[in-house]
Amino acid sequence: MIRFEEEHHEIRDMVADFSDNELAPRATALDESGGSPRENLKKLAETGMLGVTVPEDLGGAGLDLLTAVLVVEELARGCASTAAVAQVHLFDATTSLLVQGSDEQKQRFLPSLASGDSLATVALVEPGAESDAGSIATTATPCDGGWKISGSKTFVIGAIESGLLLTVARTEKGSGVAGLAFFAFDPGTSGVVMRPRSGMLGLRGAAIADISLEGVILPEDAMLGGEGGHSPAIMRTLERSRIGAAAVAIGVARGAITEALGYASERRAFGRTIDRFGAVRGMIGDATVAIETARMMTYRAASLCDRGATIAREASFAKLSANRAAYLATKSSVQILGGNGFSREYPVERMFRDAQTLGIYSGSDDLHRMLIARSLIGERS
Repeated sequence: MIRFEEEHHEIRDMVADFSDNELAPRATALDESGGSPRENLKKLAETGMLGVTVPEDLGGAGLDLLTAVLVVEELARGCASTAAVAQVHLFDATTSLLVQGSDEQKQRFLPSLASGDSLATVALVEPGAESDAGSIATTATPCDGGWKISGSKTFVIGAIESGLLLTVARTEKGSGVAGLAFFAFDPGTSGVVMRPRSGMLGLRGAAIADISLEGVILPEDAMLGGEGGHSPAIMRTLERSRIGAAAVAIGVARGAITEALGYASERRAFGRTIDRFGAVRGMIGDATVAIETARMMTYRAASLCDRGATIAREASFAKLSANRAAYLATKSSVQILGGNGFSREYPVERMFRDAQTLGIYSGSDDLHRMLIARSLIGERS
């Protein structure tokens, strides 16, 4: 059961106002420049929302994952690029430290992440491996006083703005998630080479880069939690990441339908506004059902996670349903706007492109269909 407290509503309303007033007016310019959402993130840090799930004694708000979902969803209504960077900071990097970090590592990193003085990102995806953790080939080999990290990561969201880089590397030979571990370090460390991505279809302002780790030497305490027992923690981090990515897609879908509704209420054809046409109403109705279904899936997954339940399947439910909602809502919005839907003068053009990109990161539709089917087939075996 999903329970919303008064605090949930208050925070959602506050972030919605921030998104409408601070993010949406700048979203198109950020997309066209392909720059960084640095100024947006500085303003977001002032609200305290970059530390929403960090415990209060470490400088955060000490709130639940459901609150973080609401925050990211509202941010994405205004600007998907800004929301994506915040999502990775909250759901990927901060979660990794909360789930796997030692007390000393939490004390060292989390206060600055909670305040927004430093942003963090996670370099997980490798060329040709999508977001399948079991296929990671980056290695971490013991060396004098620490670890030597070698490998390549691609499409790292927020990399250009990060003050803390977390990556996953293989400490033991083999395949699958066994033998993997998280490492946290300064992206300015010798051997870290960033190559900014440009010309992206969507999320053009999400400070995305490819990263090469060319014999990066790290101290022993760069490994989160020390050696051994990382596999379950890594999977928990991935599950939370998928919930956060779903929230971004839902926000984009909602933003697109809001734009379409506004346009349809003013655009006239055959003597009446087009929101009176059955075809337009049908598209809006179908998209709204998809959005609300995805919201409930995502809120449920976050609520279960907050209660300590296993959420592997629920995280895939959320991500897959959110992907589909974003595809449908943005496509329908473009159709409702007609030729204007393909014009950069209207936000739905950008939202349509963002939705295509969001459908790939944190696991494609094919990956999540496979994970859901595998869980069902396993139950029947």
